[in-house]
Amino acid sequence: MEEKRIQHPIVFRMNITPERERLKELIQSQSSLVQLNMIESQIADWVKLNYPKEYSENRDITKFIQGFKRDYPMETYGCWVYYPWKNTVVRTLSAKHFADVRTARNKHKITAEDQEELSQKCIGVVGLSVGNSIAQTLALERLFGTLRIADFDDLELTNMNRIFSGIDQLGMPKTTIVSRAIAELDPFLTVKPYNEGINTDNIASFFEDEQQNQLDVIIDECDSIAVKIALREEARKRRIPLIMQTSDRGLIDIERYDLNPQAPLFHGLLTTHEIDMIKEGTEGKALIAAVQKIIDPRTMSRGLKNSLSEIGKTITTWPQLGSDVTFGGAVTAQITRDILLGKSEISGRHFLEIDMSKYDRL
Repeated sequence: MEEKRIQHPIVFRMNITPERERLKELIQSQSSLVQLNMIESQIADWVKLNYPKEYSENRDITKFIQGFKRDYPMETYGCWVYYPWKNTVVRTLSAKHFADVRTARNKHKITAEDQEELSQKCIGVVGLSVGNSIAQTLALERLFGTLRIADFDDLELTNMNRIFSGIDQLGMPKTTIVSRAIAELDPFLTVKPYNEGINTDNIASFFEDEQQNQLDVIIDECDSIAVKIALREEARKRRIPLIMQTSDRGLIDIERYDLNPQAPLFHGLLTTHEIDMIKEGTEGKALIAAVQKIIDPRTMSRGLKNSLSEIGKTITTWPQLGSDVTFGGAVTAQITRDILLGKSEISGRHFLEIDMSKYDRL
């Protein structure tokens, strides 16, 4: 069971002697260890990035590759990354070169200056069903340097209509699945998992760690209304923008506590009395009524609205589709990027659905 909780790779930097020696010890101690060395193709990609004119004109770039190797002797250059859960080590460029090459196709939709600024950002994602898609899309575009993720749940088979995973990961913590996926994409990003979810004991450290690194954006994808309230109260106190993607009709809520620290929670959809009752542990009809005020049945898709009356009869909970979740991950990442870069003051509730009835049949 402990193997299912291994969440982080080990990076060995070849220019640091003790780390280089530890890599040798690892290789010698594990005869079955898989070693993947694709450094030549990565160096070629770096050369293409730095000499685009010569490459586009089909010039021989061999001399540039040789020049790279002269500048960076291969014995002490780059990194090897050990993935314990795969029993594999992979050779990479140095952290800086790796980041530059991996984001090369972002240019110039994301400028080099913006990419550097984003690398200093810290984002929090709470809830890793919908949040799985969001977290991995944030990582794809490298929109953060540090990501804090929180969920107490393990992967179930019913989650696999919307979470990219394998059946070998059933029973694995959702935080582990996300941490590993991001580590395999980019081992130089920092991911800090909160495996117990968010509670009164850890919410403050989730928003601000011991080094006083505060979140720049919080993304709420959890199910608990009480936790949703706690996240908003903490975000408002610290003046941190909060985003919630609901995966129905492209519904997204953007609460800009950074711009308006007096803004009411949930855009004022709940009264102070209702919020206090939920915080005190109110259950039953009062809680259901509060949920319906946050997610207005009048604006739901027909499928979701029809499903509500079937909960506890033909289904156990509300439905979520993989296409909605994937679309929500993309939209949330784009909005997050614009907020982090100060390019948007968007707030409020928005529906970003695609109404296919508006288009002629092909």
